Amino acid sequence: MENGKGAYIEGLNGAVAYGSTEFHVLRARANVNAKFIHYWTRVREFRRKAESMMIGTGGQRRVPAEFFAKISVPSLPPAEQRRVAETLDAISESEKAIRASVKKLRATERALTDLLLSRLPWDSTLDDTLSGPPRNGHSPSATPEWTGIQMLGLGCLTTDGFQPTQLKNAPLSVHSRHPAMLSNGDLLMSRANTRHLVGLVGIYRDVGTPCIYPDLMMRLRVSAASSPEFLAIVLRSSPARRQIMNLSQGTSESMVKISSASARNIRIPLPSPAEQKQVVMAASQITQRIQDEQKKLTKLESLKRGIADDLLTGNVRFQNLQ
Repeated sequence: MENGKGAYIEGLNGAVAYGSTEFHVLRARANVNAKFIHYWTRVREFRRKAESMMIGTGGQRRVPAEFFAKISVPSLPPAEQRRVAETLDAISESEKAIRASVKKLRATERALTDLLLSRLPWDSTLDDTLSGPPRNGHSPSATPEWTGIQMLGLGCLTTDGFQPTQLKNAPLSVHSRHPAMLSNGDLLMSRANTRHLVGLVGIYRDVGTPCIYPDLMMRLRVSAASSPEFLAIVLRSSPARRQIMNLSQGTSESMVKISSASARNIRIPLPSPAEQKQVVMAASQITQRIQDEQKKLTKLESLKRGIADDLLTGNVRFQNLQ
């Protein structure tokens, strides 16, 4: 093992890169399968031990070189190492195929909705669909203790809509009747991010506990003139995204903001409820296929973790990594 500085690294596909000083370069012995080591570094036992030895603070924490002199890996014959690596490779290829399928379905969904929306007149504004002005959320300091109320992180709004992947514990000062408390079906828009990510929208879905949204998001209260589902599709479409990026302002491309007033002026189509429903139904058919594929991927990822743990952390003899 050596530090990345001054080290040329050859990948499994033959590509060569010059190692960063932030890398620890591990070179497998002649009787050790490199992919076997690769998978071992991803099992829970290895990650737990690595995290326990991290040094530094904040975003600069790192694993010291001494860790690799102490950590052990399963001692298996080369043929068994190869079979383990091949088994996990096969699962990885299945994961890759599902991700490719999801990517293709998302592209199809965007192309279809853009086509359907292009046939409608874009002669209304977002303000025509709102029952009141957009409202910014609240961003108190998170607490490590569970308080029964959670807060969304900005990362919960993605290019594909709402994903509850970044939740924090709200402090005790946030009560169940807080003005930023969310209701199932609320339409949210991010008001600050990079130019390509600002103005992302998503429909909040109940996460199982009371939840508030942060100051860097705004809630759009939709009137009877439209449905949140239709507006979400419109605001994720290519024409709307171009408007949002053009309306956003800031001195740095890494952080621009869209104001409430600017958001209300976004030009949109506003067809009849029946026509809106047709667009939503067309998109939902593909969305359901995407969700089905994602469920398969989640199950496969869980299976892979379980198999990796079983194969790599069983009652076997250990040898030193260095």
